Amino acid sequence: RTAKPLLASPAVADSHVYLATGDGRSLALDRHTGQPVWEFHTGWLSSSTPAVAGDAVIFANRPGRVVSLDRNSGTLRWDIHLKQPVLASPVVVNGTVYIGGSDKNLYALDVATGRQRWAFATQDWIVSAVAYAGDRVIVASQDSHLHVVGAETGRQRLVYETGIGRHIGAAPSVHGD
Repeated sequence: RTAKPLLASPAVADSHVYLATGDGRSLALDRHTGQPVWEFHTGWLSSSTPAVAGDAVIFANRPGRVVSLDRNSGTLRWDIHLKQPVLASPVVVNGTVYIGGSDKNLYALDVATGRQRWAFATQDWIVSAVAYAGDRVIVASQDSHLHVVGAETGRQRLVYETGIGRHIGAAPSVHGD
């Protein structure tokens, strides 16, 4: 039970279900029984789906906190503050956490340490998860642009303008080419 609504989908990995609650908790449940395995109190509202990466699970909270917890124990590994609200869900690929913020930046963070690798500036909020294909990160921002960015460098490779008033509110996805 939660005191507030759940605002994002859970993540499922092996025998655990990971979710962030509207009442400020990040938690793991046994996926067979629904019983709590661990609970980490952040005190912050979250509308992001957690990302599982090896033995870590990454949670993002609306005040701009991104935390990495041990997947099995819920022990804090790292906690960074992006200093602006975060609505987007984190995506982890090849040891990098990709996450967008309301400060109009896409961030690439080291999954082991939380250290920022690079930031890519857009013209408006990023409110959805990125897509990843090959060596590219694809991100939609509220400025009606779809940006294709080099995954290692954070340099823009392509930009597609959808047109004034045609905001992209959902996450992009990639299939094939």
